Amino acid sequence: MVGRRPAMKNAGQTPEDESSLLHPSPLGEGGPQGPGEGLRPETSLSQVELLSTLNQLDPALPAILDSAAVEFERESPRPFGPFDGVLSDPAHLAALADYPGDETLSVTRLEHYAQCPFLFFARTLLDLDAWQPPQELFLPADVGLIYHAILRDFFRTRAARGPDATRLDQAPLPELQADLLAAVDAVFYPSPLGEGGPASGPGEGMRPGTLWTIQKSEVRDRLFAWLDAEILRLRNSPIPIRPRYFEWAFGGRAGPAADPASTPDPLLVSFPGGENIRLRGRLDRLDELLFDGQARAFAVVDYKSGAKPAGLTADLDAGRLLQPQLYLLAACRLLHPFPGAGGMAAAVCRHESPASDEKPFLLHPSPLGEGGPASGPGEGLFLHPSPLRGEGRVRVTNAPALSEGQALYWYLKTLETVTALDFHGSDKAAATAARRLALAENSVRETVRQCRRGNFPPVPADRCSDYCDYVDLCRTAAWRVELKSREESPCP
Repeated sequence: MVGRRPAMKNAGQTPEDESSLLHPSPLGEGGPQGPGEGLRPETSLSQVELLSTLNQLDPALPAILDSAAVEFERESPRPFGPFDGVLSDPAHLAALADYPGDETLSVTRLEHYAQCPFLFFARTLLDLDAWQPPQELFLPADVGLIYHAILRDFFRTRAARGPDATRLDQAPLPELQADLLAAVDAVFYPSPLGEGGPASGPGEGMRPGTLWTIQKSEVRDRLFAWLDAEILRLRNSPIPIRPRYFEWAFGGRAGPAADPASTPDPLLVSFPGGENIRLRGRLDRLDELLFDGQARAFAVVDYKSGAKPAGLTADLDAGRLLQPQLYLLAACRLLHPFPGAGGMAAAVCRHESPASDEKPFLLHPSPLGEGGPASGPGEGLFLHPSPLRGEGRVRVTNAPALSEGQALYWYLKTLETVTALDFHGSDKAAATAARRLALAENSVRETVRQCRRGNFPPVPADRCSDYCDYVDLCRTAAWRVELKSREESPCP
């Protein structure tokens, strides 16, 4: 079958047909040739009798025909079926009827479904481990863990000297470089992956060598360049920023590397019928936005060791990327470090301009509140002058409700940031942030619906990722997706 697609005559035949395994014959239109001209589709034998006869001729034949039938079904124009992750067995569907039940879902794993349902199926439901061949250099995932561990330890070292010591734009550069270099050394020795890495004790595990030294130098140089760029970003921010939490986890067991402020409480997303979907996650970094010297909102920072991917904005606008939105929502609901931050009431800003009197502007009902973006008559997505547009000055007079915030990706390879959410930018940016937040919550609900229906076809949102661990298992291809999408698919 490799190298060309099989003939597809009579491809509209239903799988329920008793002779579908052999009609059209997966071993040729005439079936296997030999004495008696093989097994024709018009045979009157029952399937059981036929398989019994084949087994007597050669015990391997039934298995061969079954495999051929699977291949034929996979490459037929019929919609994706049980051989492609769309479950039909009643027992399996019954087991998924109330998914996830009491389980707490990972936000990262939910993103997998949005990227490709089969990826979620293989990694989360089947819990399949990917086999990785040994390599001399670190795998990309290992490099990501190294970057995260170094930055976590660097900021924690700074935080131990006082809450404002994490404000990199206000600290001497040589001192910051010394702390960053110490964090690099601490993470690379004895083990590059920390407690979970190869090393089992001081001086044990992976020993320095030429490749080791080269890769460590690359990581160090990249992080020194990141430090310069981050200082510049913080210095140019219209709102003062103070990094506050590092590896903050919610919704499960935090682990020894998590921030002490982590909580076992999950983020709850409402589901029709009175259910709540329980979510868990871990934020790389959570900053405080300062107004008049006081923390009044959060900013989520998500480190990425690679380069900015193509189509990032489209994925955010389509609800395929969930971490920035849901992480900000979790911080606002589960962390209450600000005075009076017990609820999710609307915040009020006052616009100060020589041309107008001070007037209060209601910001929603809060786009981060229980109800999400306002939906009632006369409401909508922000009717306030932006603090950053230069149209007068906006003074936050009562913002303990955490109705604002930011979220961004930090791409370490290309030294660039991409803002995913910004409730403090222009009115358009605030409306976009509220819409993306609502889309993320809806994506969670839709993922749960599709899981309960058993829909996990190998249909990536864009192109199939070249680093997917399961590409050889699903064998997805653009022509297969197009072919099987010509008819109505069971997965909307």
